[in-house]
Amino acid sequence: FYTFQTLSYTIDIYRKKIKPTNNFIVFSAFVCYFPQLVAGPIERAKRLIPQFNNKRRFDLKNSNIGLFQIIWGLFKKVVVADNYALIVNEIFLTETDQSGIVILIGTLLFSFQIYCDFSGYSDIAIGTSKLFGIRLSKNFSSPYFSRNISEFWKNWHISLSSWFRDYIYIPLGGSRNGKIITTRNIIIVFCLSGVWHGAEWSFILWGGIHAILIIIHKQLSFTTNQYFNTSTFAILSTTCTFTSVTLAWIPFRAIDLNHAIDCYSNLFSTSLFTIPHQIIHHPTIPTVLFFILTLLTLEFLYNHWTTKRKESPWNFPIVIKWCFFYGILATMYFFGNLGENIEFLYFQF
Repeated sequence: FYTFQTLSYTIDIYRKKIKPTNNFIVFSAFVCYFPQLVAGPIERAKRLIPQFNNKRRFDLKNSNIGLFQIIWGLFKKVVVADNYALIVNEIFLTETDQSGIVILIGTLLFSFQIYCDFSGYSDIAIGTSKLFGIRLSKNFSSPYFSRNISEFWKNWHISLSSWFRDYIYIPLGGSRNGKIITTRNIIIVFCLSGVWHGAEWSFILWGGIHAILIIIHKQLSFTTNQYFNTSTFAILSTTCTFTSVTLAWIPFRAIDLNHAIDCYSNLFSTSLFTIPHQIIHHPTIPTVLFFILTLLTLEFLYNHWTTKRKESPWNFPIVIKWCFFYGILATMYFFGNLGENIEFLYFQF
């Protein structure tokens, strides 16, 4: 994150999109701004440096919104992600081969774990910044409700996706020079994204899978066909996108490439139709299922309020907001996995 952020500053100056700042303190704040330094969002100098230059005043309303966002991020981290991590670690860190159904359940839980872990951190960073009068970029926008893989990457880790687009994909030619060059550029970008996450072949495989999905989507171009613009197709396409993304998380979570291949081999076998007794009887399963439904419901309602009704949840009556606030605090107290120190996944990247 530190490297990408400072690279964007240097490249933008070289391209004459911005002028270098003469204030060393402001530049240092841009490079080392603590809420987003270790896990993003990856900010651009054009957006962040002017905020350090301008005088800021305490804004009670903005600070209240920031506080609510911090609490929501903590909920996603300590209640959802950390509870899921207990099961996911048991599945993927064991030395014995797991059945296909267990791998499928573990992968499904990991998809929610990594989303709640990373988006939870982003919410905390963005909310903390609002307390200081600093606005950070939105890093997630309900990516698991995306209708296709291209839309998913517009909504997942938005700051990283836009960084690769602006500084690698477009300079390589983007999609302007025919299908072959476009395909090459997509493969390069996603393989580099895999390497960025870790110097392992498993991460390159993860990037390669997403490159293939993007290429297939561009070839099919279903989104341009009005015949498929129906609610039924929207549900089917969202389900297919979520399934594809979830299965692609296997090499991301696997120990190494051989482990990822073994997981895929077990997944697509007859053991996929066995009964996962060790998972069914796991003590945290009821909690896990409840919070999956809670998370999806709240994300769906948030999207509905902000896009359909053009109304922000932060503008709701104060009684509703504070009931939600204390409800989240109570949930974290009773269900939060506070006993084990499970770090944010993206701290390792």
